[in-house]
Amino acid sequence: MKKFAFIGLFVCLVFAHASLAQPVVHNYGSLGSDEYASIVAYPSGGFVAVGTTGGEEGSQTDVYLSKLNASLDCEWTFNIGGIGIERGNDVAVAPDGSIYFCGMVLSNSVTGYKNLVGKVDANGTLLWSKEFGEGVWDEARNLVVDDFGNAWVATNSFYPSGEERVVVYSLNDTGDLSSPINIAPAGVNSNAALEYYNNDFYILNNHDEGTSSHYDVKKFDYVGYVSQTYEVSGQGVIAHDLQVWNYGVFVAGEFLNGTLRNPYTCAFNLDGTLNTETYNVFNFNMWYNAAHSNSEGYTLAGETTDFGFGEQEWVLHRANVLGQYAGGGTVGTSKFEVCKDLLVVNDTVYLVGSSNGFQLNKQQQATVYRNESIVLSTLDPTSVNNDCFFVGMEDLNSEEMLSFYSVGNNVFQPSTQISNLKVQVYSLEGKLTFSHSGSSEFQLNLSSGIYFLAFQSEKYSGVQKIIVR
Repeated sequence: MKKFAFIGLFVCLVFAHASLAQPVVHNYGSLGSDEYASIVAYPSGGFVAVGTTGGEEGSQTDVYLSKLNASLDCEWTFNIGGIGIERGNDVAVAPDGSIYFCGMVLSNSVTGYKNLVGKVDANGTLLWSKEFGEGVWDEARNLVVDDFGNAWVATNSFYPSGEERVVVYSLNDTGDLSSPINIAPAGVNSNAALEYYNNDFYILNNHDEGTSSHYDVKKFDYVGYVSQTYEVSGQGVIAHDLQVWNYGVFVAGEFLNGTLRNPYTCAFNLDGTLNTETYNVFNFNMWYNAAHSNSEGYTLAGETTDFGFGEQEWVLHRANVLGQYAGGGTVGTSKFEVCKDLLVVNDTVYLVGSSNGFQLNKQQQATVYRNESIVLSTLDPTSVNNDCFFVGMEDLNSEEMLSFYSVGNNVFQPSTQISNLKVQVYSLEGKLTFSHSGSSEFQLNLSSGIYFLAFQSEKYSGVQKIIVR
């Protein structure tokens, strides 16, 4: 009897392990179009993901920030932004468990897009946010946190001269902003990744466009001094992600094979010498968007369109420590999958992005693909719908706040005189009940109750809870 019990237990464990190893896709978001752009492990367990949602009532797009547990179930999620356009690009966790995110914000058409960096506590409460930039159009692309809890953000800045500069800033734990560090101050440049390793920073930038495109990786210190540059002489390469570890400096991206996009990797030694540069030449499109390292080498994630008919699937490959291909395949629904970021914890792979193949309305949903197998064979994942979406707005903090108050008879006016005001008032159910533009003062002829007032002007935007009596 004991022998039978042992055999039964063994069989159960085998089946449990087999079940656990099945790849799954968890879906999150609204009935609008949503995506995750970055994922990191949280120190006390679980994960934090950031991206963009288009499903908010009364808003164009918002930063979409989620805390997930180890099973990828949602602990909390918030949409952060006003009635304009906000996008979330990257996320990092400080040593104290607070969370930084970065992206871009369009508060009004006069100032254009600006860099956006914000900080929330462990429960997702917004502590502060900053909008800044040197150009006529700015976007914070990548974010890391150093050992002292300071956030470092790499941005793209466009100037009227046509130059696109790569600029780095640091922010302390209260949001104080450093002077800009111009990493690539001239020409056409685009930031692709930022890494922090052994008290130094490594930044990956693309230069020029088309078949003459190329990249470099610069190593710099806390004051912006560039001590080393990693580059190869080859042309026609676009780099998308960077990993720096004890193996060396590793770049993943795409080689432009005529009109086709093919996978590319390059491994540098830490002393700056080139170790291995590899690329594949296919008669269809396939490229790498993200890379992550573990004890056995690298995992590479990207996309392929080799199926045609507008379809696009995720690609997951393994590579050795030199970046050379070591197996993998495509996964997804044969619909339209987008890969944005990759995380490997031990041998478990977490890929984030979006997919329109796992819901009925065919909008893109934010997705996390999980595969616990080190083989990464060609497998169709199982879909799990988490329905993780927060309906409501968490407005961005600004140094100068604006609020509205009633002066009687439900006539409202702002706390300071403003011009070109646009107002929309929503019920608690999210229904638009009133719109106004022009003068600062307006009257609400609505039923008594609590409403949300979304406002935008040349200088301010936000959401405020108001009471109609």
